[in-house]
Amino acid sequence: MKLSPKLLYYSFVGMFLILFGQVFLYLDLLPLAHAVFSLLRFLCFGIALLYVLRERLNLFSFKLGFYFLYLIFLTVVLGGTWIPIFSQAIDTFTILSIFYAGLIYDKKMVLQAMSVSLYFYVLLSLLTELLYPEGMWVVEGSMRFIVGGNYNQIGICVVLALMVNMAYSDLYAHWKPLVYGLMICSIVAEFLVGSMTSMVGVTVLSLYYIFRTGTRIDRTIIFISALLFIVLQYFFVFSLNLASVNPLTRYFVEEVLGKSSNFTYRSDIWARALTMFDHKMWLGYGFMDADAFKSLINGKSPHNFVLSLLLEGGFLGLFLFGNVFYTVYKKAKRTPGRLRNLLEFGLVVILIMMLMEVYPVQAIFTVFGLLYYIHLIEEEPDPELPATEPDALDGPDFELEVDPLEHPQINIE
Repeated sequence: MKLSPKLLYYSFVGMFLILFGQVFLYLDLLPLAHAVFSLLRFLCFGIALLYVLRERLNLFSFKLGFYFLYLIFLTVVLGGTWIPIFSQAIDTFTILSIFYAGLIYDKKMVLQAMSVSLYFYVLLSLLTELLYPEGMWVVEGSMRFIVGGNYNQIGICVVLALMVNMAYSDLYAHWKPLVYGLMICSIVAEFLVGSMTSMVGVTVLSLYYIFRTGTRIDRTIIFISALLFIVLQYFFVFSLNLASVNPLTRYFVEEVLGKSSNFTYRSDIWARALTMFDHKMWLGYGFMDADAFKSLINGKSPHNFVLSLLLEGGFLGLFLFGNVFYTVYKKAKRTPGRLRNLLEFGLVVILIMMLMEVYPVQAIFTVFGLLYYIHLIEEEPDPELPATEPDALDGPDFELEVDPLEHPQINIE
């Protein structure tokens, strides 16, 4: 049975709402809703599995699967709780498979469906924050919201929504006014919950989208931002001293980000995490939930993505994750242009935000998927948009002019 285009579009919107809802919604206190989303998630997984069985696994899927299998195997061997990481693997596999299948069928339809679903969750977040300024629930003395749960976790949903909607507007210009509306909603949402880390990330990404030039300047900005992430990761997290020694850094942390110079006790957690990492630096401890982290480092998470990778998978896990990243980067590098620059800058923004937080890996790997399949996304640019300037490294284009009278043997049909 062949579905009509409109019904197929709404089917993709529904699947993305279910899958991203499973990732971003805080359903711990809503058991019925949690059960419904879990059931529908497995239905989406079945659809994705039926599609994948007809296709060959690409290198990205293979390496990503190997990374998850390593973590699951290590967790089982060490006697940890493996079901959450298995659930994350299913979510990631389903999102990426359905996204890829949609790109093959109709890229405009699937990109719009993903954009609409993520847009919805930003609006839902803003609405609930306006209705429940003190949080919908209070758990262990902390506010909880329906989107993200903890106020710091709302940021990844907002940034991912911005990236996908910005990417869609790069290809189809009629979506640009909605992107500007999403920017305003995102900034207001982050302002209401008071997450300065997410506020800075959303603002920087929005400014980049507005003022980017489409030239090599954009690549320079991305390079400097990536270098900044590496420097901050080393000095803020691994050295644990820059914020308390450097006056300019202390001003940025305390006045701009609104945090104490020890990053609201994050530096204490980082110090304990580094100490525990020394005991199992090669293989790590396997996947850990909030309770496992609390018993190990006295915190519900390491509050740093790289430390989380090292604690759970050790150097081997970090290598496998880096191998996935390299595969994505190598593939995306073949498709230079404004869209690739936008997605890479958005990824760097998320990495900088994850200096202070640990976000769901499903969201990170969704960005990886956008970059890996960018050659499918950019096949047919919107004629309303200005042509992208060629990369200077590609060299000039040449045309070979041949006189057919001098070379009659050449077929010029």
